[in-house]
Amino acid sequence: MAWCFSIAGVYHIAELFGPSLSASSPAWRHALFAVVDVAVGLGLWRRPKGFLLVFSLLGVQQLYSHGRKALQIYQNSHQVDWLSILVLAAILLVWVLLWQERRRDISAP
Repeated sequence: MAWCFSIAGVYHIAELFGPSLSASSPAWRHALFAVVDVAVGLGLWRRPKGFLLVFSLLGVQQLYSHGRKALQIYQNSHQVDWLSILVLAAILLVWVLLWQERRRDISAP
């Protein structure tokens, strides 16, 4: 999953310098999430202390952002925003795996 977040960072960098695939986000947001995605990729690789909490905060932000976007697209044009669905599914999957890892680490002797 660390590689997936790194690829997402590359996507956001491409949005900065190439023709936009999603005109709904300003350049500063793509720059911010290029950094965030690379940082999350590194966090998944190294698992620093407190990473689950930081990742949980990102998950809440992504649920609000991509969840709201997916809902608006569906309500306005009756289309599915597959990119937002993919992002939310990935965030949920990674969160569940991190939570299970934390529970396992806590219960280990």
